[in-house]
Amino acid sequence: MVPVARAAILETIEDGVVVVDVYGRIVDVHGRPISGAKVEIWQCDANTRYHHIDDRNDAQPDENFQGYGFTASDADGRYRFRTIKPVKYPGRTPHIHFRVTGTGNVELTTQMYVRGEPGNESDGIFRSLGDLRDEALAAFVASDDDSAALMARFDLVIA
Repeated sequence: MVPVARAAILETIEDGVVVVDVYGRIVDVHGRPISGAKVEIWQCDANTRYHHIDDRNDAQPDENFQGYGFTASDADGRYRFRTIKPVKYPGRTPHIHFRVTGTGNVELTTQMYVRGEPGNESDGIFRSLGDLRDEALAAFVASDDDSAALMARFDLVIA
């Protein structure tokens, strides 16, 4: 028998929305964890709408999706978000925006892309990363938690 939480996740997948856990570590250039870094994410919903006043997309917004979240890294530099697997929208491959603010207001803004997504190579921003493209890719794999279908690790390095 499928646990109730997993059954709900599978039903959600059938509706085209995949619940995922995105997690990772925030470290400095020497690999030391950065504790207390502010980690923010934002992305469009499954209907391809950003929940932002300047989004001009005509699609109906998903009122059940917040589209934005933030947390702080723990003592080991770890963070975790529960969100949806990113979807493509006109002109862009699936991605999640990240902003990390560390000690001394050092800031990194980047995007996480889905490893293996066919649209990556046609996305101008992804292509502009050149030799750093692999650093911006995250593999979505089966989750080890019954409350999410997939999980992806995305570690970030800030100075």
